[in-house]
Amino acid sequence: MSRVAYSLPLGVALLAAIVGGACRDDPGPSASSSVASTTPPATGAANVEAAAKRLCESGDNRGCERLLEMYLTGKGVPQSDTKAAELNRSLCEGGRRSFCPSFAMALQEGRGVTQDKPRARALFVHTCDADPVACSEYGSLYANGLGVARDLELARWRLALACRHGDRRACEDLERF
Repeated sequence: MSRVAYSLPLGVALLAAIVGGACRDDPGPSASSSVASTTPPATGAANVEAAAKRLCESGDNRGCERLLEMYLTGKGVPQSDTKAAELNRSLCEGGRRSFCPSFAMALQEGRGVTQDKPRARALFVHTCDADPVACSEYGSLYANGLGVARDLELARWRLALACRHGDRRACEDLERF
């Protein structure tokens, strides 16, 4: 019943903006330049990463989602669970609560960070009331006995709460009980 909270949807507009920015023609150094550059020109993927970082740093969650996807999948950058977990941690601790469930899942699984199930559970509890996905993941911990004693009553209650708040997958998980 547990699902990985790392798969994040991307907005079509963001993708178009990033790809559009990465595909602009770069004239490179002019033929009249007598000094060769020692820095290789940025690749399209490097431009996408830089654009996603700028968007993320400016407060655009879609840019952060894109950057996380790149780190987790290795598309355009070296795959790094550590960088993904660190980015999730900094966003969550910086008040961007929509990233807390992903960080909690990283803590739960020990993916990119030292496994810390009690901290993961506390983070799920902290975000459960405001975030249906976090509440659903919290319920899944109890449904599956992941780092906690299995408690189907608590699992059902948390999944039902998440379902009522719009988490479709929580509704599907609840039906399996």
